[in-house]
Amino acid sequence: MRKTLLTLIAALAVAGAAAQNTIGGIQKRYADIKQTIAQMSEENGYPPEYYQLNVVQNLPGTGPHREDIRMYYEEEECNEGEVYPPHRITFATSSYNFAARRFYEEYLYDTDGKPAFIYTRTPDLVPDAESELRLYFSQGRLIWASLKCRPDERQHAEAAEFQEVSSGAKLPATYSESYDSLLARAEKLRELFRTVDGATYK
Repeated sequence: MRKTLLTLIAALAVAGAAAQNTIGGIQKRYADIKQTIAQMSEENGYPPEYYQLNVVQNLPGTGPHREDIRMYYEEEECNEGEVYPPHRITFATSSYNFAARRFYEEYLYDTDGKPAFIYTRTPDLVPDAESELRLYFSQGRLIWASLKCRPDERQHAEAAEFQEVSSGAKLPATYSESYDSLLARAEKLRELFRTVDGATYK
């Protein structure tokens, strides 16, 4: 069964590599990987396969901090007779808090290990609002950015729908610091994956 799941993930990777230069191709690969992850269960015959890191800290100024990181991967091509092929990261999620503020991030990687798509839900981008930022990349270059906001849930009993604030091939300079931070985070998660993958028994 494990071989079947890995074959499916590998097929998705090949399809993604061929179409990773377009927004539509990225969206399809994202949807396919999310579906594959949703099917990871003993009941479906696809045992879950991912690395998970749980961080529990008490931070100065903000108190209890918890972070849940999950990193999904696929097998790379291997030499004939190699029992445990090397892995490469395909998708990562991170859910964390600072005090009462909650954050969520997703990172989709292309076959070269570069970010193809980044999604974040954050209370930090726009004052008194919860924001969704989507970034699409082709071979590491930003090709589309979409920012949506709604009133901060903590200040409203019923959350409104997200409304588009900006979209286009460039992200407004106002958000450049957050953009750089997300790119740095994508690289740190890839390095974390390499470290964990290299330290596990195979």
